Amino acid sequence: MLSFQSVAEEIKPHPTKAQILLELDAANETLETALSALKPLETDPVDYYYIRKEAPALVLFYTNADVREATIILAETGFRKIKGINPAPMDSAMK
Repeated sequence: MLSFQSVAEEIKPHPTKAQILLELDAANETLETALSALKPLETDPVDYYYIRKEAPALVLFYTNADVREATIILAETGFRKIKGINPAPMDSAMK
């Protein structure tokens, strides 16, 4: 089974979007709760996909929100395993 840490170590920066890896392991750690917490930060809808659906689920979000602010809000909402990855720097995205 893929662990949170092993997946977090393999994620590479996206050219234009911040990424947030979440582990959904407790009753209050749901996809709906995460999307609701991120909604006020977004100008576009949040894209996401499941890396692992069986418990504990791993979900990777692609967002245009400030990754630092988003991870703080998710932590305050009750998520415990969070990894935020900033977009790739502009000069490396253009290469």
